[in-house]
Amino acid sequence: MMRELPASVVPVGQALAANAGGYLRNVLRISGVTCSACGTPTGGYATCYPCKQQRDSGLPLADRVTSMVYAVKPSASMRDQMYTAMFGYKAATPQLTHTNVVRSLLALAILGHVDCDLRLAGMSHFRWTTVAGTQHVGEHPLHRLIAGEPGTVLSPLFVSGYELETKLRAGATKQRDIRPENVEVVGGIAPDTHVAVYDDSWVTGGSAQSVAVALKQAGARSVSILTVARVLGPEYSPNAEFLRSEHARRDFDYRVCPWTGADCP
Repeated sequence: MMRELPASVVPVGQALAANAGGYLRNVLRISGVTCSACGTPTGGYATCYPCKQQRDSGLPLADRVTSMVYAVKPSASMRDQMYTAMFGYKAATPQLTHTNVVRSLLALAILGHVDCDLRLAGMSHFRWTTVAGTQHVGEHPLHRLIAGEPGTVLSPLFVSGYELETKLRAGATKQRDIRPENVEVVGGIAPDTHVAVYDDSWVTGGSAQSVAVALKQAGARSVSILTVARVLGPEYSPNAEFLRSEHARRDFDYRVCPWTGADCP
């Protein structure tokens, strides 16, 4: 049975469902339909090709990966509002509506389910970090949202020094494969620590997994990755079939645990 979310988060979820529920789609965990790692449609396989390649690399990947919702790349016949929001919140002049959608999804994920993440990790020591973008000078917009802006619903979580700084090394560029050598973990990591890595979108997972591998190499015992949106390309036939199916037409449910796709663990 789904547990009650914290009282501060319920109104956020209700408002999100009322104002954006028409285009939001929960990432689904369905054996034989979606990737067991990242939740993308697979056409019947257990994992998608990029996640299989990552697992076959032998690198110490994140222990768990999830996203809150799907975002679909635009095509000749379709424009997806969530995909638009993923760019609008970090535009030079951010769109407030888009920022509120991203912030609300982060509030559900972090304030509502950080305990679920820790429970699955079997850990009590918690730190968090974000994936640095290569196209932003200074603070990444996602980091600004998660670190907490005064008066926002996210600000109560990270007031006690939970953040662990990671940053791209000089000269690092955007990559689709895993390159932990591009990531610098600033400071040490205490033993028996779980680190949650947050990013705005997952396409192939190369950037986020690079951070995860670097964290484990630096001593983290457990690492999870949570992104706001799992990006789907409609040109990929399993994605197109999935988007036409009854699965993609399910109503958005703010109570769903992102780590299980169903009830909280």
